[in-house]
Amino acid sequence: MEKIDLVRVTEENIEREHICCAIGNDAQNRKRAEVKKNWMAGRFPEGHVFLKADVRGKAFIEYGPAEAALFPVEAPGWLFAQCFWVSGRFAGTGLGSRLLEAAEADARRKAGLFFLAAAKGKKPFLSDGRYLRLKGYVVADEALGFALFAKKSGPQAVLPRFSEPARTGRLEYSSEGLDFFWSRQCPFVQDLTEQMSHAAESLGHVIRIHEVNGSREARALRSPPGIFQVYLNGKFLTHEIMPPEKFARLLPPR
Repeated sequence: MEKIDLVRVTEENIEREHICCAIGNDAQNRKRAEVKKNWMAGRFPEGHVFLKADVRGKAFIEYGPAEAALFPVEAPGWLFAQCFWVSGRFAGTGLGSRLLEAAEADARRKAGLFFLAAAKGKKPFLSDGRYLRLKGYVVADEALGFALFAKKSGPQAVLPRFSEPARTGRLEYSSEGLDFFWSRQCPFVQDLTEQMSHAAESLGHVIRIHEVNGSREARALRSPPGIFQVYLNGKFLTHEIMPPEKFARLLPPR
């Protein structure tokens, strides 16, 4: 197989490069890609990186300074990889290793690189902890079934950890109903937040939707996943974006 190039999306090429996680050419996916690109453009000055394989498919890693992450983490000096996705069709090509090694090369100039993953087993939309262990990562912290997998760039680096609020799994208030917290860093989240909330509302649930725009808001989240999280009556319910029919089955009858 001919070697596949890696492409770093920047302010200069973002208009012509496709965003791997929203590659359909239908109107909905074009809109999703536009939302994602607008979000990324605002993050580039912070040091945000979107590195992808030069293929028409899902093979990319996305990372940036932990201080700017929209996740409830405390990790001064680290890089945080918010998304790492190489679809099955590229298995065995070495793309996953090449993308990870490129991110780690950036991280060697800082304290290291870390990911959010499942503490045990699998969770949707999270990096595979088993793969990260094979690549030399260790569990730096755990909370509510989620883990931070980290690789230091030097022995003096202090390992990343979850913020204290993210360990609770409960909102500061316990009003009846559903609270959705979401950010624009994933192009699918806005659409599915709306669909899931409408499904719940049609079943009689009270809905409150909160967009997370900055790292200060993110560090105050009450559970680890930063891209999307839902609470039922103040208690953490799920981090999975899903079809509204599936979400409706999670909810108790009214």
